[in-house]
Amino acid sequence: FGNNGRVVTDVEGHDDEASKTLLQSDGKIVGVGTCLNAAYIRTFCLARWNPDGTLDASLGGDGTVTTDLAYDEQRALGGALDESGRILVTGLVRQGSDQDAVVALNNAGVDGWESTSLVVPSGGGSVIVMKRPK
Repeated sequence: FGNNGRVVTDVEGHDDEASKTLLQSDGKIVGVGTCLNAAYIRTFCLARWNPDGTLDASLGGDGTVTTDLAYDEQRALGGALDESGRILVTGLVRQGSDQDAVVALNNAGVDGWESTSLVVPSGGGSVIVMKRPK
């Protein structure tokens, strides 16, 4: 796997961090995390590797997918796979001093996020933002 059992993937060219690793039934490995984009905004990001450690180009064309939900900051903190193999990402979004929970669904292999909900990212699809009561 990779180079002596290790793979390092630079998703956005800045500060990328993984918060959850998932193993799909086909042996592919999904990394769920937060990436710092060129505008220095933290966004949700995914990477998927084949069992040999190479990036799986069927996800986003290069093995990675990012999404900017148009908040000051977004942090992916966890993830899971549903029975269909879709990637569920959980995390937090912050706008000013308000911080809310978020759930996003990525249809594995699709460049973008999908589900029905409240906020539609520019890449297509959507996420559910759960507002914290004030």
